[in-house]
Amino acid sequence: MSNEIFDKYFVIKREDVNKYLNVKDKDAFCRCIEVISDRRSIDDKKCNQYLVVNKDEPYAALVKKLILGEVTAREIIEAIARNCVAWDTSKDKREGLLPEVAVFTNPYLYEKLTGEKYAKYRAIDKFNIGED
Repeated sequence: MSNEIFDKYFVIKREDVNKYLNVKDKDAFCRCIEVISDRRSIDDKKCNQYLVVNKDEPYAALVKKLILGEVTAREIIEAIARNCVAWDTSKDKREGLLPEVAVFTNPYLYEKLTGEKYAKYRAIDKFNIGED
């Protein structure tokens, strides 16, 4: 996979359409979308749905790395586990982690990504986090 992501899509917030277009412009815009959708259907193409990440968001760089395969979900989960353990034990600082953040977000993210509640010793075993 290429290590670049190109701007090949138009992304327009519905809120902006409603706020900045008058009725005539909204109708024209909606007609354009309908024509494209109808013609894709004629070509037997599905109606695609996309996940959109604003480049200005703090997590955008991480999402891009994940999409491009530069980082794996397991590596992300392991980093979160290390942050949680670092917070709990004041150990495992070799990665330059920020344990002060862990108490607010990392246990929640850990549970969302692994499907299990964060437990210090289970995370230590699962990700082989030890004292060096």
